[in-house]
Order: sequence, then C-alpha cells, then structure tokens
Amino acid sequence: MFRKTFLRYLTVSDLTDRMDSFEREMIELKSFRNAVEIAAPNVAAEAKRATEARLKECKSNASHLDIPLTAGEFTVLNQFYAAQKLKPIPMENLMYISKPNDLLAHAIAVHREYLVRMAKRARQLSLAPYGLSQMPSILELKKYYQLSFHDFRSAATPKTTDDLIQFDNLVRRVFLRHYNVSTLLCEGMRELPQREQWATVNVHLRDAYPDLQVLFEKFCTERVKLRLLIGNYMYLSNQILKMDPSTYKTDDPHNQTTQLLFSHAPEHSVGQISKKTSLVTLLKDAIASLQPTYDDAEISLKIAGDPSLTFVGIPYIIHDIMSALLDDAIQSNLIRQELYGIPCSEIEVTL
Repeated sequence: MFRKTFLRYLTVSDLTDRMDSFEREMIELKSFRNAVEIAAPNVAAEAKRATEARLKECKSNASHLDIPLTAGEFTVLNQFYAAQKLKPIPMENLMYISKPNDLLAHAIAVHREYLVRMAKRARQLSLAPYGLSQMPSILELKKYYQLSFHDFRSAATPKTTDDLIQFDNLVRRVFLRHYNVSTLLCEGMRELPQREQWATVNVHLRDAYPDLQVLFEKFCTERVKLRLLIGNYMYLSNQILKMDPSTYKTDDPHNQTTQLLFSHAPEHSVGQISKKTSLVTLLKDAIASLQPTYDDAEISLKIAGDPSLTFVGIPYIIHDIMSALLDDAIQSNLIRQELYGIPCSEIEVTL
C-alpha cells in the first residue's frame, strides 16, 4: 500500500541507522535459528520441509521477471514506440476491404499500429500504481505484450500478397496469446488487495485509490480497440484469402480464431463488422448462450420498436456487453435469494 511516509526525505544518518537496525535483526534471527537447530533438530527439519513445500506451491516470481526482450528492444519499446501517437483507422475504411491488394495495404498500416499499441499497453502495465505492476498476474500479462511486440518487430512488413499468409499466422498466434487478458488483469486486481490486506469493510478502493479505476478503464478501452484490429484482420484474411483452418500453422485446438457470426448472415460481414447488425438477433443469441449455464433462469424479451431494424456494427462487442448485463442480472437474483430467501424473479429485457 502506498504510504505517505514514502514521500519523506531521509538523511544519510537516518538511512545508516535503519541499515544497522536491519543488520542487527538479521543477526538475531540467525542466532535464534541456530539455537533451535541445536535444541530441537526435529523442529528445524520440519520447518525446512514446510519451507520447501511452500516454495513449490507458490508461483515463482522469477519466471515473471524474465524480460522477453533484448536491451535494445526494451529501449525501443519504451522510448520510441510507446511515445508514438496512435493513427486512427476509420471504421468506414475497414468496410471496403474486399480484395488481396486491399488487405495488403491494410496489413502495412496495422503492422505499425500493432507495434505502437502493444508498446503502450506494456508500458502502461509497467507504470501501474500502488504496486500493481509487481503482481504476478500483471507481470505475466506484461510479458505477453512484450512477446507480441517482439514478434511483430521481428516480422517484416508485408510487401506482396504472397506475404499475407505468413502475416496471418503471426496475427493468429498473437490473438491466441492474448485470449485470457481479461482474466489475468482481474486476477492482478485481486492479488493487490490480498497482498496489502485491504478489507472491503473499511476501505472503498474506487474512492481511496482513484488511479486504479482510471488504469482499469483506460487499459480495458484500449485493449478492446487493439483486439478489434487484430481480430478484424484475422476475419478479413479468412474471407479474402479463403484460408482453410487445416492450413493454419498456429495451434488452435478450440477453434478460437474461427469467425463468430452470432446468427448473422456471412454475406453481410466484412471482417468483424456486419453491415446489417440486429440487436434482436444478438440479444436472443446472448440469452440462448446463457441458458446452459443458468438453466433455471427465466428471461423474457420485450421489443418496443421495429424488430427488423439493422445498422452497421460489430456484433461480437455488442454480444459481449449484452451477455455481461444479463449475467449480472442473473447473479444478482441468485445472491438475493441466497442472502434474503427471496425467490428468483423473471428477468425482463426491454429492447
């Protein structure tokens, strides 16, 4: 936990006194340990076994501290690419990518954007406040972004349409690597309160530590944009290059890189963008996807307006938002029943 005492300047004499105090404590601890080993060897042996068992159970931070970058790459990431401005890629431009030459021009543009955005996310995690940057899950997450930065920087920018298949395999590998980013970020957010022994009864993290909320919101927002650029290129590659999943060089046993249409017609899709996105279709699909998990939940859908209304949108983002809202509503119902004995009520969704 960040303490105000860290801001107080130390004199040389104060620092010397503290170091002497630490040295005296270490001498006393070693003397106590030697006395225990002499007086009760069984206790000392048991303590040694317990320590070894504990070390095996705990995750070794050493594996997380390994930086998958050379010194030069680390400098380039932090001092060059992380300091670059993002170049916006208009959604309207993405809708007209339909030929291999269009895909090549898009690949050249996003190659630079991948480097900049990966570098910014890695640097953002390095500068996370209140010691969050040193949590094991955050260190592992930062390593993912550093590895992806290394992969994109090591790969040459596509110059001909023949280079697109190799670039496609690189994008798929990065996509799969970052598939559990949300899980690692949330786990890191849990590890920090556990280490600092924060209790929800005496501190409200959002009010007491506002920088955490700012970091979380900014990281998630930028991560969604990066994931869209990566996933959209992957889907465009599927549609334009007509790639067969059997030709993928990337190991994808769960078919996580195959296109998800969410009950939308494939002929209306350009990458992850659908020219005829339907909220009704997406909501019905979200309800159906939650039914196996919550088979007892009753969800009714009421449509106020034109059910045939469509628009240009990104189905997977809207589907994720709707699924999260429905999941929260069901969880609230279950918690209320568990705490207060009130039976779960029907969830009404008005669109």
